[in-house]
Amino acid sequence: MTNTKERAEAVINLSNIEHNFLEIKKFTGNKKIICVIKANAYGHGAADLGKLYEKLGADILAVACIDEALQLREACIRTPVMILGPTPPELAEVLSDNGIIQTVPSLEYAQHLDAVLREENKKLSVHIKLDTGMTRLGIYAHKSHIEAAADEAEKITKLTFLSSDGIFTHFSEAESEDTAFTEEQLDCFLRVVDILEKRGKTFEFCHCANSAGVVNYKKAHLSCIRPGLILYGLSPTERPVSGLDLRPAMTFRSRIADIRHIKKGDAISYNRRFTANRDMKIAVVSCGYGDGFHRTLSGKAACLIRGKRAPILGNICMDLFLADVSEIPEASLFDEVVLFGAQNGEYISPDELSRLAGTISYELLTSISKRVVRTYITDPA
Repeated sequence: MTNTKERAEAVINLSNIEHNFLEIKKFTGNKKIICVIKANAYGHGAADLGKLYEKLGADILAVACIDEALQLREACIRTPVMILGPTPPELAEVLSDNGIIQTVPSLEYAQHLDAVLREENKKLSVHIKLDTGMTRLGIYAHKSHIEAAADEAEKITKLTFLSSDGIFTHFSEAESEDTAFTEEQLDCFLRVVDILEKRGKTFEFCHCANSAGVVNYKKAHLSCIRPGLILYGLSPTERPVSGLDLRPAMTFRSRIADIRHIKKGDAISYNRRFTANRDMKIAVVSCGYGDGFHRTLSGKAACLIRGKRAPILGNICMDLFLADVSEIPEASLFDEVVLFGAQNGEYISPDELSRLAGTISYELLTSISKRVVRTYITDPA
């Protein structure tokens, strides 16, 4: 480990993230790019990644809420920051003063923002969100309501204290091999945009391509793209990404805290879910679900020790888990343990672990807790 005092560490390779950023820019024909760094940059550290994307020329940084946006400003990041979720209208002045872009999902919400800003005589940049099928946030713009959606969006563009600089939607299943619904969403979005253009309203930022949209729908790149997971080197689908050389950026690792020699018949960890059928050598590892290593991986996953897979035994605890090193006789106290990432030519991917946990890699990455130290390296793969 970089620091021998750390019990659990996420090592983030900034060179790989820079490589991914440039690959995405090349793949999309140098489109404007909104880098999604919500949820602490998918666990990679929002302030450090925000500074990197700013250096690389990102057009906008996207976060989930005002607290995340203000943390970037506190880190002296000056790139425009966009909030993808709702912000209480009474905070409109804070948004304006900090140069933050607010997502607007309805005319009613926009009017509340406009009323607050009117009192302070301040303006706020906004991006109008259309709901084209996600049925979550946004102006209802399903295929039977295109004209009404355009009418509502147009009214937002006419509010005095809001500057409608962007318009966007979010794909529900762009990672799916069945393209029909995504094609329908894209068509709905473009029809609304076309109506607004005919009425004289254009947008600097017109975007709908999330990571899966970037990869699978080149015609959805439009004037701007909005990648998240692929910036961090992982595929948004269950298949390798074609045409993009992505490099995983994070290694999640810990260390052996103790070596135990247990006897046949011994039960280990909470609820005695594993009982030894032979004498065994067990490594106690200083990481657990309190660090973001999911308890659902108990008895399913393996970790890497000395470049070999060591099966995880029994229930994963809050701060520790146990691994079988009976077949790794050289394993010893304080050895590095890789939960996902590479070690001595072997590799465990976040995708592999997320499948075993019954979730997705997004959740695996964003679950890594604050007590896990983030270490940043520049080491081209």
